[in-house]
Amino acid sequence: MSAILDYRIQTDRADIGRLTLTKGSQISDIVNTAFNDYGAALSPDARWLAYQSNDTSGRPEVYVRDLTGTGARWQVSTEGGEEPHWSHDGRKLYFRNNDLFMSVDVSTTPSFQSSLPKRLFNGIYNLRNNSGVSYDVDPKGERFLMIRPAANDAASAPIRVVTNWFDELRRVVQ
Repeated sequence: MSAILDYRIQTDRADIGRLTLTKGSQISDIVNTAFNDYGAALSPDARWLAYQSNDTSGRPEVYVRDLTGTGARWQVSTEGGEEPHWSHDGRKLYFRNNDLFMSVDVSTTPSFQSSLPKRLFNGIYNLRNNSGVSYDVDPKGERFLMIRPAANDAASAPIRVVTNWFDELRRVVQ
């Protein structure tokens, strides 16, 4: 078993590599350029890697790379793109372009093809933390989990964290 990861060589750029999950293993490069390559998302069948890079236009664009050995790649965004995520069935690829949320239809046989990007909706969803991730795709359907600021900060509800909740449940039930 292996893991796909973004890793930093310098502070101003990242590369994408594969790490076998065994003791003493080393990172092997998948995407290693002089540009900032990150946001790796592995397709459900593990054949394709979607990621973002600023290597052609100077702004982040979304690319898909063949992991079966050819190393071929295709640009799927047309006017910028970040944070690619695959649909559960691998037939769509989602990404953000600033406050626009986009999708492309994907076909992988006989070779990779994608439709032109279409806008799904817009809003302030670019609230990434250090992980670089601001949303995820629900594996059971076409829903999304996103981080978004509250409409009115004064109306925010408190969050209550209960530790040892099984002990608390036993106490309440007895």
